[in-house]
Amino acid sequence: MSKCIKSAVTTVLLATCALAATTTRADDYPIKYGHVWKSWYAHFDPEQRKDYMRFLNNVYRAELETDRKKGLILDYKILVSEPRSADDWNIEIMLEFESMATADIASEVWSAAKKESFAHTKGGDPEAQIRAALAMRKPIGTRIATEYVFTN
Repeated sequence: MSKCIKSAVTTVLLATCALAATTTRADDYPIKYGHVWKSWYAHFDPEQRKDYMRFLNNVYRAELETDRKKGLILDYKILVSEPRSADDWNIEIMLEFESMATADIASEVWSAAKKESFAHTKGGDPEAQIRAALAMRKPIGTRIATEYVFTN
């Protein structure tokens, strides 16, 4: 009888440990919250790749560099990939922020920074270039993510 009791107790303990391991929340892990990334996805026409890349280099990069100098963003990445289908994205633009609060900064601050960045653009009227670039791509979606920095 004591072997049966020991076996039952061992089974219950193992089941309890397994259940505890599967119900651990992310907050229980040794992490701290890192920077926030906002990603923007779009599909641009491959035939207009050269023109769209010229826009990104001449206008958008100047805007991002101004935003970085003003402390609105920490960094940015522009990633280009092959789409999986005709409706899939082929460009991702990622903006890195200090926190969720700085990612949600007022649009007036962004507007002022954009006007300042226009002074540094190449290739003519930046607003005309923006209108042309908008016609070259189709927005797919956005995503916001927080980095987890493991501390252990």
